[in-house]
Amino acid sequence: MKPIFLTLSEHGTTTFTINPKDPEPLQKGAAQICGIGTCKRFVGGGEASGTEPALEFFAQRHNECITITVTAWYYVGFDWIIPGILGVHVLPKLEQESQNIDILGMLRHALEERENLDYLDGLLHIDFQQPAQIDTAESPGLNLFVITAYLSVLARIVRKGLKRNFFTVDEVYRRKIRGHVLFSRTITGQHTPRVSDRLCCRRQDMGIDTPENKILKYALRLVLKYLQKKSSKLYETATLIGQSRILLRAFISVSDETIVAKDVAPFSNKVNPLFRDYREALRLAQKVLRLETISCSASSSHGSTPVHWINMPKLFELYAYAKLRKRVHSHEFIRYQYGTNWQYPDFLCKSDEKSLSEGAPPFFVADAKYKPRYADGNHGMLSDIRQLAGYSRLCGILDEFQHWGRSNRNHILPCIIIYSDQQLRSDELDWTRLEKIPRWESFYKIGIRLPEKVFLQGSESSISANP
Repeated sequence: MKPIFLTLSEHGTTTFTINPKDPEPLQKGAAQICGIGTCKRFVGGGEASGTEPALEFFAQRHNECITITVTAWYYVGFDWIIPGILGVHVLPKLEQESQNIDILGMLRHALEERENLDYLDGLLHIDFQQPAQIDTAESPGLNLFVITAYLSVLARIVRKGLKRNFFTVDEVYRRKIRGHVLFSRTITGQHTPRVSDRLCCRRQDMGIDTPENKILKYALRLVLKYLQKKSSKLYETATLIGQSRILLRAFISVSDETIVAKDVAPFSNKVNPLFRDYREALRLAQKVLRLETISCSASSSHGSTPVHWINMPKLFELYAYAKLRKRVHSHEFIRYQYGTNWQYPDFLCKSDEKSLSEGAPPFFVADAKYKPRYADGNHGMLSDIRQLAGYSRLCGILDEFQHWGRSNRNHILPCIIIYSDQQLRSDELDWTRLEKIPRWESFYKIGIRLPEKVFLQGSESSISANP
């Protein structure tokens, strides 16, 4: 049977009823999840990690019908409720009928801050083991998300310089030896007397023509081919095509080789402190190779979307971090995910004179909460306030602020909750909008507007509010 797909927005709930006249595979699949209770889909570390599930669903039987109720939380993406039969798409939360949050725009803004490239772990999860959704009209969101992240990491690698290493070269020489002779290949290659003085040798060279760089170049060529093919359909591709062509110039001295995804695995898990960006770049390159709509862009006539989830709270954290670094004005005195006693507050900040004049506290702890409801009031904020208050009492955090010059250790440390607010006109962090939370000492909240995607007569475009 042809798969059925449900669509809902994040934090939304939908129901689907299966009747006795529906196809038998759908009825059997629904019957199997009846009586199990609530099924939860966790991403990454699973339930033991303490994170919220990406999806919850349960089935109930009513006479001869079965009703499946699906609830989405803080992730957007695609997954199967009944593998290969019943799937669900979770879209960004709709603000209006013709608009929704521009995830790709959030990623672009977040990656403008180079420090964010160190914190991409856990942002995107793709499960290639489950069946992919096959359709005739490909949805490019996942592909462009991976491509944008890949090009951003690759740009930082190119800016620092490609990694140089020793690599093996096999070459045939006439009447001389370089390296050591490959006797078997030399003998089998002498088919005529003219080549009797040819020697096949293997030597070690030092340069950028390494296996890692060959992988990155091949993935970059696939990305460029895909973008050029989609340039007339996707408004985001013009900038990405230009960026890809510029990056490709840095790989002129790297050989062209055809790479498959399994060839990347031995390199993607290696950690080199001098070239730490390579690990993330190789992991993203492996995703590029495994996404069929990119790797087979020249010949594919249909799209395929694997099971995937985008961590929206994580993306919002990176977006808020980029905005916060612009408004604190002192990059030296801001920490992201500073860990102490197994606790990780989002931001520790010290304001400079300009930030102080704009209304920012001199020292503060901040947490980014992807909860738009805070724009309408403080309902349900108690757990977040308690969490942030706990962070502000940790000795390790107070020690860090003391190193930054905070003399009165026993004074209450200000805490700020950063939330998303689409009612704002500006997408910049404005300290004049810092709002005190009633009945809590030195507790504040401040909103940030997220970029939106507007749909007009079958087309789409991205907008970003300006002051």
